[in-house]
Amino acid sequence: MHIRRVFGSGLILLMALALPLSAHTGGAVTAALRVEEPAGGAGALNEGCMVPQGPIPPPLSLKQRTAIFHDLDGDGLLDPGDLISYTAEVHNLSPEPFTELHLLVIFSSTLVPVATTGPWEPLELGRITAMAVDLPPLSPGGSARMGFAARFVGGNEVTAVFVQGIVYGDGIALVADDPDTEILLDPAVTAVREVVGSAGSLFPSPSVFSKEAFASALSPRLGDAGGEVEFIVTYTPSVQGEDVEILDLVPAPLRVIPQSLQPEGTEIFPLGDLTILRARFVNVVPGERLTLRYTAVVEGFPRLPFVATHAMAVSGRTAIFSDDPATPEVGDPTPLLFPFTQEARFIEEWADILREGTYVIPVILRLEEGDVLRWAVCGLPGADVMELGELVFLGMARIPLRSPPEDSIFGILSAQGAGEIYVPSVYGAPIFSSLAGGMGTVIELAQEPCGDLYLPVLVGVPTGFPPRMTGVIVDADL
Repeated sequence: MHIRRVFGSGLILLMALALPLSAHTGGAVTAALRVEEPAGGAGALNEGCMVPQGPIPPPLSLKQRTAIFHDLDGDGLLDPGDLISYTAEVHNLSPEPFTELHLLVIFSSTLVPVATTGPWEPLELGRITAMAVDLPPLSPGGSARMGFAARFVGGNEVTAVFVQGIVYGDGIALVADDPDTEILLDPAVTAVREVVGSAGSLFPSPSVFSKEAFASALSPRLGDAGGEVEFIVTYTPSVQGEDVEILDLVPAPLRVIPQSLQPEGTEIFPLGDLTILRARFVNVVPGERLTLRYTAVVEGFPRLPFVATHAMAVSGRTAIFSDDPATPEVGDPTPLLFPFTQEARFIEEWADILREGTYVIPVILRLEEGDVLRWAVCGLPGADVMELGELVFLGMARIPLRSPPEDSIFGILSAQGAGEIYVPSVYGAPIFSSLAGGMGTVIELAQEPCGDLYLPVLVGVPTGFPPRMTGVIVDADL
């Protein structure tokens, strides 16, 4: 297995990879990686060249939690008159300051705020209660914490209450995540009754409530500046005679095309870099499919690696959240992905990026059965996230393109056995192909790399085995 120059049409490098199979199979498999020539030809080193591109964290981290702090009967469940606290913490992960951020919090109508931190402003969004507050300026690495206390006023039909935060402004909008659950970008939920799965009842199956996105021909989930994206939200109620509202959150850089809204009469609530849509359905019939459909334009160059939101269906005093039917995760939001950032992220910065902490981003796996949307863990994940099928970003593999040592070998080695290994099938886009047992091709290099080529590497982690992997370059005699 040798690295050698190939002078055939469109090829600049042929590389053989020795990849260990997962622990339960043993042995090794050989796969080849082919890197196609840049579309624009070679460029001068460090002059108009391409810096390493890979998954970076969103510019902000937003975490949220709720807790019962005044439990009248001490049963650990919400009863009328009990109080809960809500806390949202935003952290600036980018090298730039943020000065015009706002926090919008949407919550169950059975919660009545009684104390707040900061001058919160109530907003009218139909059957959902909402408040907004301005955040202080955030310097790089800076953080802010906001919150409030609310009293539960009761409701026989209510099994759980929710609070969902969204930070928006400065050209972005991000949904908060409850870090204490396995559901991605989910609201903070507090159980009202001790019913099995009461909190999970807010996330029904996709056959009941789903949200889908359709973008480019390259991939239905990959958007680009100036492109259009169609969203379809579908809800099937089970109760006769309900009046239902479907609300959807449309974050920047997406701009809704009003003429595309179906049904007619759907309301638009613009909040700067966040838009809220509300469609109302009266006296619905069980099994009837209620649909909200619209098209949005990707405005400008996205500052985010992706956007993702749930839609909400509200009837009476209860609300449920949509599921993305394209993914195996339960209750996950519907993401739209963007090409990897073009900003100057030289390889020395990637160690700092990975030290920012654990974050999750969506990627597209290009498999034999077609494109599959998956969520990948980035940063420094702990053993608690190493579950069967978990997809993990290991870092950037260095591939020498300038003067590789003669008769050298490039390999990815594992001390404990790894699952499938994925590298970009389109460089600069979150589209990955497996290397195991076949040929992988990296295409569409926009320019000559600034020195060596660096490929982001994803791995599917086998059960119970955190990966210990490294890329090596060795002489043939060693």
